[in-house]
Amino acid sequence: MVYHVIKIEDGTYYRGFDEATGFYDEELFTEDELKTLLFDQVVDENVVIDEHEAARAVRCIPDPEAREKVSNYITYLEGMVEK
Repeated sequence: MVYHVIKIEDGTYYRGFDEATGFYDEELFTEDELKTLLFDQVVDENVVIDEHEAARAVRCIPDPEAREKVSNYITYLEGMVEK
């Protein structure tokens, strides 16, 4: 399913188009509605991370080199989230 922009006098809407059949879906979506629909389709799970529990788990890694690698990777991921 792909979505096409449909411009009508009062605004911009999106309508699903099935490339296999060549037909449009009946429902029109606003941009916010389409974002919500697509987001709900692709997000499988919400993951909640407890920073204190994660830090405690890292401290429990017995190998100092492995502990440092994991710590650096967590710092890298935190930087990616902040971007």
